[in-house]
Amino acid sequence: MRDIFPKPSKETFGKASLAVEKFRKPTPPINLKQKPLSLLKIYHHRHKLTALLIFLFLTFTLIFNLRGTTQPTIAQEERSSLGNKLALLPLIGNATSSNLSSPSPRRRRPKVESVQPVSYPVFSVGGWLLNGAEDGFAYLKGSYYPFSEVSFFWLEMAEDGVSLKEKFQYLPVIQVKKLAYERNIKTYAVVTAQHTLSSTVLAEAPLKEAFIENLLTKIKELNFDGLEIDFEMLNQDDAENYLAFLKELKNRLTPLNLELAVDLEARINNEVTLDWQRIAETADKVRIMAYDYHSRATAIPGPISPVGWVQEVLEYALSKIPAQKIFLGLPFYGYDWSNDSQNQPQVKGLTIADIAQLIAEKKPELKKASGLDERGYEIGKVPYFTYQDNSGTMHTVWFEDKESLLEKVELAKRKSIKGIYFWRLNGEENSFWQDLKNSLNQ
Repeated sequence: MRDIFPKPSKETFGKASLAVEKFRKPTPPINLKQKPLSLLKIYHHRHKLTALLIFLFLTFTLIFNLRGTTQPTIAQEERSSLGNKLALLPLIGNATSSNLSSPSPRRRRPKVESVQPVSYPVFSVGGWLLNGAEDGFAYLKGSYYPFSEVSFFWLEMAEDGVSLKEKFQYLPVIQVKKLAYERNIKTYAVVTAQHTLSSTVLAEAPLKEAFIENLLTKIKELNFDGLEIDFEMLNQDDAENYLAFLKELKNRLTPLNLELAVDLEARINNEVTLDWQRIAETADKVRIMAYDYHSRATAIPGPISPVGWVQEVLEYALSKIPAQKIFLGLPFYGYDWSNDSQNQPQVKGLTIADIAQLIAEKKPELKKASGLDERGYEIGKVPYFTYQDNSGTMHTVWFEDKESLLEKVELAKRKSIKGIYFWRLNGEENSFWQDLKNSLNQ
């Protein structure tokens, strides 16, 4: 490689040395007996200087000790490993990090996931979920489902009156509970019983106690938020035994911080066999099943949940139960009435999805009922239709749609009750939830 800095010649060196000699001055002789002036000053002030040095030494020692009490000395080999840990602590500032050999940048404190108290809307929405309706529970993932509670029809009193039968498989219960927890949805385990069996168990103290023990064991397995009792068709003779059962169950649930919900069949003033007021004093929530005005038990077709009848049921409930404990149960289904060859009535229950498929196949003329029924109740905006099957038999179908359901939702809102509950989830039109959400926001 070519040298781009040429070396100076001897002639150049000679000229430079002569120039340096011209600028040199003679050095004065050194008098070894005479002390320099600066050293004399230091010598005369030596005592003050000593005192100053002592003062500085004590001052720095004190500062070091004070710092040591607030910031512990960390061994060199530990500093690099502790650097990242100390950086997570929000109360330690940059001073600590600067003392570490390998300081880490300060990071935000990681968010701790913990169970927080859940705040539910003033007007709550929930429903009952049956076995087979879970479908992987993607159903609960949509942001437009305004649920605050879900009840699992999971447990049933066994034939011995003590043990329990599970209607759900174990894994789907875990899956839906996980999704419900992620969305702050409360979960309840529903317990049902055949009415003659429940009547016997409620009257026998040993059987009742054993049944309660099994209930508590089962509900604690999956950490539900509460237990829901759905004992239907009880008669007046069962009223006191049923109330005693609910009180004992409530006393056992309260220390576990679990709620007690009770399902009641819709009744009006002159039809009630159970004491709704005393039941409400024990239960945390009461769900009134305001449907089956016409049902499998009625030979004549008609509306399942006419708005005039629902209003009377709700008004009676409000006379006995605090409004903030009441959930109004509404139907996601319909009935298909027909007569067999012997002219005997045949009634079949249909989900909203079943009805939609039937309408697509038969293409019947859809009608809306209006006016009053034979008992004087306002029917409301309830749809129905008729069709003929392949054998020539005529059928009449009554069901609930978005318009008829939202009419009753508005009634519940006007009465300022706790909320509404649907029987049963996963049986409705998908678009209903957005319409409901819009109604609740009005």
